[in-house]
Amino acid sequence: MVRRTTHTRTTHTRTTHTRTGHPGTTAVIAAGGALGALARYGLTVAVPDGSGAFPWGTLLVNVIGCALIGVLMTLLLEVWVAHRLWRPFLGIGILGGFTTFSTYAVQTRALLAAGQTATGLLYLFGTVAAALVAVWFGAHLTRLAVRAYPRRSRAGQPVPETTYQRGDSR
Repeated sequence: MVRRTTHTRTTHTRTTHTRTGHPGTTAVIAAGGALGALARYGLTVAVPDGSGAFPWGTLLVNVIGCALIGVLMTLLLEVWVAHRLWRPFLGIGILGGFTTFSTYAVQTRALLAAGQTATGLLYLFGTVAAALVAVWFGAHLTRLAVRAYPRRSRAGQPVPETTYQRGDSR
């Protein structure tokens, strides 16, 4: 932020927040995004997309990433009381860097431009459907696991849900 005084002298003021949020949030998103992009790269090397073939690697990355988003959001919003930077680091950073819907769009366009209309449309709608199902599946399985394996105190007694669930911490 630049503020001009009456003496044509420019002074700079320091702030602890950016226009879009706390600078620490931006840093953890960047760090998580780098880790997520590296993980995506590793998976697409393991499952490469051949030229003109169905892009299985990208589909796999997006479905896995969406399932993990379902798991993460359930844990962060319903089970854990987490530090404020975990959600941007894991959700926006790592999983945002891991999933790639821009590559999905480019590959869909390439399939349609190559005349593979049925394959392109299957990929277009199938990816969205599989991603939504993966989010639901990840969230649902996480809720079942939390109910099946409730937290225990150090004495081995089950901890009532109301003491560790975010919304019920009275």
